[in-house]
Amino acid sequence: MAEYWDVYDKNRKRTGKLHKRGIRMQPGEYNIVCEAWIVSGNRLLVTQRCKYKNFGGLWECTGGAVKAGESSIDCIKREIKEEIGIDVADEELTFKGTKHGAAFFIDCYELHRDLTLDDLTLQTEEVSGAKFVTLAEFEKMQKEKKLIPGLFDFMTELEFSFVTGKTTCPKGNKK
Repeated sequence: MAEYWDVYDKNRKRTGKLHKRGIRMQPGEYNIVCEAWIVSGNRLLVTQRCKYKNFGGLWECTGGAVKAGESSIDCIKREIKEEIGIDVADEELTFKGTKHGAAFFIDCYELHRDLTLDDLTLQTEEVSGAKFVTLAEFEKMQKEKKLIPGLFDFMTELEFSFVTGKTTCPKGNKK
C-alpha cells in the first residue's frame, strides 16, 4: 500500500498537498522525519539498516517519515514500535529539537529507559541488527563511516545529552 506524506514549505507550514513516498520532492517542498535517541544507562541504541535499503548495512537511530495526517510524536512512537517492538508513552519522550535537511525537517526525540537487546523485537524488513554503544564507540563508528550520513552531526549538536545532560537544540513542546 502506498505511503503518503504531508508537504510543508521551508517554514514548516503545511501546503495542503500530499506526496507519495518514493517520488522525489519538488524544489521548496519538505516532509517531516522523526528519530529517537534511545538511551539505556550511558549507552545509545543504534540499529543497522537492512542491506536492500538506501544506506543498507549502515547504523542509525530508530526513526522514519511522518505519514499524512500524523503528528511527529505519534510517528516516532509508531516507528519505535514497528522497528524494535517497544511501546512508548508520550510522557517518556523528550523533544530535543529540529534540524532542517535538504528536503525534510528532522524532529529529534530522546527516550531514557533501561533496556537490553533481549527486550527488542526487530522488524526484519527494516532492521538487520541492534546494539548499545558508548559515546566512544559511537565516535569510532563515525570515523569508520559506519553511520548513515549526517547522523553524527546531529548527535554532535545535541552534545551527547545522554551523557552530559545538556543540549544546544532548544527544548520545545512535543510536535
